Amino acid sequence: MAFDLEATATASLYSQYTIGLHAWFLEQVRQVDPDLSAYLHDGQSEKPFNISALEGQLLASGKQLQLVANQIYHWHINGLSQRVALFLKQWLTHLPQTIDLRGASLQIKQVSIAHPPTTYAQLLRSLTQQSVVDLSFVSPTSFRRKGHHFPLPVPENLFHSYQDLRNWHRAIASL
Repeated sequence: MAFDLEATATASLYSQYTIGLHAWFLEQVRQVDPDLSAYLHDGQSEKPFNISALEGQLLASGKQLQLVANQIYHWHINGLSQRVALFLKQWLTHLPQTIDLRGASLQIKQVSIAHPPTTYAQLLRSLTQQSVVDLSFVSPTSFRRKGHHFPLPVPENLFHSYQDLRNWHRAIASL
């Protein structure tokens, strides 16, 4: 999902504001599906969603960032499992009007589907004869490896989980 957000006033953001975006999103999940929220928050497995930082004019102001009044910022949420994708579909029908990050208010102006839902099998079929797949990340991305977050998308980190490997093998077998 791609959000267009408008700063309602010039306001300061703390440097780790993405933690606030993450918490805000989990609170939205809790209000609709408390069990899913608990799983996403407390579960020790890979998280079946990701969020981006805000894209747009963020001005440095000491150790903080400044949102500029009336500026549009872009934000992405991606569901990486069927359960989260179904939640996002339901959530779209009753989105809140604003996101509040410790007093910095962003009005939700528009939400669109950035990438339609797909399966591993559909993704594999779309690759056809390609031998190289290019991946790009629209936000800083880290990978959990041996109990730590590693900020580089090396292939081993992208495809290290047995679950990912099983899903690709199922996709290949179904063709």
